[in-house]
Amino acid sequence: MSVQVSVSVTTYNQERYIEQTLDSILMQKTDFDYEILINDDASTDKSTDIIRKYEKAYPDIIKPIYQTVNQYSQKKEVHYTFNYTRAQGKYIAYCDGDDYWTDADKLQKQFDYMEAHPHISACVHAGKSVNEQATRILGTQRVDQSNCYLNTEKVIALQGKFASNSLFMKNYFTGDFSMPAWFNEANITDYPLYLILSTKGDLYYLNDVMCAFRVGSKGSFTQLVLNDAGKRKKHIYEMIDLLESFDEYTDREYADVIQNQIKHNQLDYLMVDHTMKNTDPEGFRRLYDSLPLRRKIKLNMLMYLPAGVVLYKRLKSSALSTAFKPKETFRIHNRQEV
Repeated sequence: MSVQVSVSVTTYNQERYIEQTLDSILMQKTDFDYEILINDDASTDKSTDIIRKYEKAYPDIIKPIYQTVNQYSQKKEVHYTFNYTRAQGKYIAYCDGDDYWTDADKLQKQFDYMEAHPHISACVHAGKSVNEQATRILGTQRVDQSNCYLNTEKVIALQGKFASNSLFMKNYFTGDFSMPAWFNEANITDYPLYLILSTKGDLYYLNDVMCAFRVGSKGSFTQLVLNDAGKRKKHIYEMIDLLESFDEYTDREYADVIQNQIKHNQLDYLMVDHTMKNTDPEGFRRLYDSLPLRRKIKLNMLMYLPAGVVLYKRLKSSALSTAFKPKETFRIHNRQEV
């Protein structure tokens, strides 16, 4: 039987987590064959030793690449560059080396739905966030209260707020296919891929919790970016650049929703950097005046009430807190005017 699903795993110095990741994939109960493509990004801990042990035990399933130079530091999108392009499966599933799956039927459920609905490009599902030791559930990440389709507008507004290790997509990465330049230039892992997938067909959301992702683990996005104000501000403007590139890529078809999402990112910037009011008062005033009332209230809470910062972080930790509530419409200015 030929491989139907390729599971892409990337890891770097995740010796404490990688076994749980691989065990959660190997526990999958399927009526099809799958392969596990691993890119070890030049780990300096015992990750490679652990992967070699699994490779020896499952030589027909586990297919690693052991990098000698860290490719992420070379600004390469490692899932796409080293795993997607060698995938044999009709579909590709995704799991990072510090996350894991919790439902043994996850792959089969997504495979069956994709087979029955060939017009969709990908299937995602709910997940739970856990602490680094995976001993405590911190929350549940959902994008709706029931199963639903996600068109491009919704994918833009969600801004990557899926459980990343829930992704199950068609394999578009064969033959002469290549990603647009802006995909490779974006220093953002998941969101650009979701955007591109949405142009090839709706995504489908299953409201089943079938995976877990660690918050604050070594090398995680939370640790590397969200806990560092300077890096977070940089990330926000990288997100804005990405949205502008996608706007051009789609010939402005989604210009209104993209501009509205850019405003939300600029609001996030204000919430991280309260000094803009002093360093660029005119720009701050223009942006502030464009905000809906409840956004102004939230910003004022953050700027003047210390407890507001804690509340905001709690809200941001849950995709459901903003995902499918109506997005306020901002009064749009050109970016250079803000």
